[in-house]
Amino acid sequence: IDIDEKYVDKLIFHVRASASESIITNTTFYYSYDGNNWAVRESINASPTTTAIDFMSVFSESFMGSSLDTVIYYKVSTTYLDGGTATTITTAVQTVRYNLIPTIMIDKTAYVDGVRFLITINTNGNPMGNAYFNYHLINDTESHQVLLNAENRVASNQYAVKVRFTSLSVMHSASLSYQDSLKRTWSIDTEKLSAWTCPPPEIGISYRSADTESVTVEAYLSSRGNKIIEWYIAYQVPGQEKRKAYGTPSGIQKYTVILTGLPSDSTVEYQMVVIYQAIDDPVSMLSDSKTAQTNALPDVYSLANDIDFDRAVISCSIVPNGNTIQSSELEYRLGSASIWQRIAGQSFDEFMCTLNGLTPGSTLHYRLHVFWQTTGGIRSVYSDEDSKPLYRCKTQADYFHWTYVDGQSDGDLRVFGDFIVYWVVPSDQSHLDIGFIWSESMTPMIGSASRLSLGTEDTSVSGVTLSAQLNNLVIGKTYYYRAYVIREDSSVYYGNIVTFIPFSQMWDVISRSFHPALLFTRRKHPARHITSRQPQQQPRQQRPIRHSQRPLCRQSPHLL
Repeated sequence: IDIDEKYVDKLIFHVRASASESIITNTTFYYSYDGNNWAVRESINASPTTTAIDFMSVFSESFMGSSLDTVIYYKVSTTYLDGGTATTITTAVQTVRYNLIPTIMIDKTAYVDGVRFLITINTNGNPMGNAYFNYHLINDTESHQVLLNAENRVASNQYAVKVRFTSLSVMHSASLSYQDSLKRTWSIDTEKLSAWTCPPPEIGISYRSADTESVTVEAYLSSRGNKIIEWYIAYQVPGQEKRKAYGTPSGIQKYTVILTGLPSDSTVEYQMVVIYQAIDDPVSMLSDSKTAQTNALPDVYSLANDIDFDRAVISCSIVPNGNTIQSSELEYRLGSASIWQRIAGQSFDEFMCTLNGLTPGSTLHYRLHVFWQTTGGIRSVYSDEDSKPLYRCKTQADYFHWTYVDGQSDGDLRVFGDFIVYWVVPSDQSHLDIGFIWSESMTPMIGSASRLSLGTEDTSVSGVTLSAQLNNLVIGKTYYYRAYVIREDSSVYYGNIVTFIPFSQMWDVISRSFHPALLFTRRKHPARHITSRQPQQQPRQQRPIRHSQRPLCRQSPHLL
């Protein structure tokens, strides 16, 4: 059974039965409207010699423009003689219905400058007439009709129509015509609907943070119905070429964008670029241009402000300049050593690092190494390398010229608890202050001992002999003293530590002298000297002094 023709109101069945070696006696066409109650539509009895039967059967109903809901069940049975025995065979039950009326669907895509309509037509097997797309703009009295044909066909049953307009809505519909079995023309129209253009995308950028090599911004993008083709942040440092940075989602319609590869302490100009589809071609949208500043490198300083023989205290300072400091190290080496040693520092602004176990007399080289966090990882910077000489503990400091008399410094006068010391400062330097430190212990001889300043008014004091007098000391007790000089660059130089013990009685002085004739000769102070600002007692006129056991020719010229 074949269906030769189908219409919205008519079905034409083509029934065929044939046998090559048998005789067909009957062919019957059955139909039913429910699949249970069958009726004979056609029944053909053949002659005794018939080997084939072929006939047409027509179903038709009244049609008024709406699809018929009729479903027809059908089958065919044929009886033939097989060696004189009648045998009947029957086809499987099939169903068919009249053609549905054609359908039209309209899809639309809105752009900022118009709407593209896609019209899909399903003829449902019916003979077709013309099809049209109809539209008119709101507040426009003129209607427009577009014939759907090969010019606007985009697929076998689809047509595209572009309507260009802005700021208004458009009313639209579609219509088509078709024929029934009687060649009558029928038409259908879709519902009239409205369409609007899309507003432009909504975009924005805002500054979030910066480090020494990048700037982080936040981008906002709402397509508002537009098809976004691409978006990025265009940025440029003056004098360099423009670059692009793409974002990663960080929230609803929000994105984080990192502008990388920037020099420190530089200005970067950036702008958001969005490319989206218009009705014909892509268009670009730009945000306002903005500028941002990358952080300067951290300022790092280190200064050795307390130098001793085998120890140094380094003052360290870090100015973050907006960066997140992670850690720091003080690096140092002695003399010509090429390998730097390191001790851990701090991450806050100011701190001290103490170096112990150094080699006396060597040159200390040092620098501060600071690490901070960037979006690209950990970065670091060094302070300027500086060097300071360590004090020498077995020879006198270069700043002080000492001559020895009886194992003590030149000018040693020890008399019953009073003590006067002289020393000479070279003439090739200018100084802020010259002084004298004394203590009852060896340990605090750097900074915590008693300090006696001897020269601050005259910064050119040099090449002279200075004196200081200590009174009312404990007789027989061991004391320590050393001289110091503060230079114009604030560096401090110390002389060697000297030990002395005030005499306990007159006989100590007499018994130690090999020159009785000079026992009661008062030693005159040098003509040029600066005394302490503290009140000093006048030396007693006739105090015995201790003379050297060495020959007179090797004594101090002051003593002579």
